[in-house]
Amino acid sequence: MKKSDIYEIAIRILGLYLITILITQFRDVLMFASIVIQNPNHSEQPGEIDQWPIFIITIASFILLSIFAALLIFKAKDITNRICRKEDMEVETGAGMERKPIYEIALTLLGLITIVQALPEFLFKFRQHLQLIQGGQANRDGEIQLLVILGLKLVIGVLSVVYAKAISVALGKK
Repeated sequence: MKKSDIYEIAIRILGLYLITILITQFRDVLMFASIVIQNPNHSEQPGEIDQWPIFIITIASFILLSIFAALLIFKAKDITNRICRKEDMEVETGAGMERKPIYEIALTLLGLITIVQALPEFLFKFRQHLQLIQGGQANRDGEIQLLVILGLKLVIGVLSVVYAKAISVALGKK
């Protein structure tokens, strides 16, 4: 395995990690979208903050991060060619592993990190949600959106662990 191969693997892993961050940012997009949709005339009310600039910045940030994550995942070879020196393309490292096991390990760890980060908050919010329902209080859209996003993170984390081998085969192709 060449030094440039390790760079390429690290770049793709960074792109995959950005996907977990994108899930959280998607929650922010949904939250500000609901605020803007519910109060289209809010700028006319005294003392209210115009939410449109915040909404536009949130969407722009989400789109830019999505593009960056896609570039890191799908154009890792091109990025590696640009950042590596010529000798990095030729120098063999002492690492005797192939690409696929490295991707499999990274995907498993990424999935576990995602699960560990999302599970406590999901359980806490789910318990709160059940208490609100039992108390006869109305559900707030933001709470349901947060539960959905946290649930999505958990599903992606579990899928990343369960299907790490299959995903690593797809990513490990040259």
